[in-house]
Amino acid sequence: MKESARYIQLMEEATAVYRATLEKVAQDKGVKLIVETGGVSGVKTLELTDAIIESL
Repeated sequence: MKESARYIQLMEEATAVYRATLEKVAQDKGVKLIVETGGVSGVKTLELTDAIIESL
């Protein structure tokens, strides 16, 4: 159930792990911003999905 204390706790933990992973990959790859595919246009982008998954 989404309103349960356990659900909220698990989502907070998952979000913390995900954010830490994004920070690590960004540092490792030397990038300053990570966005979803198609999130920006007109600038050179890198595909980081595999690196993020590997880091998880």
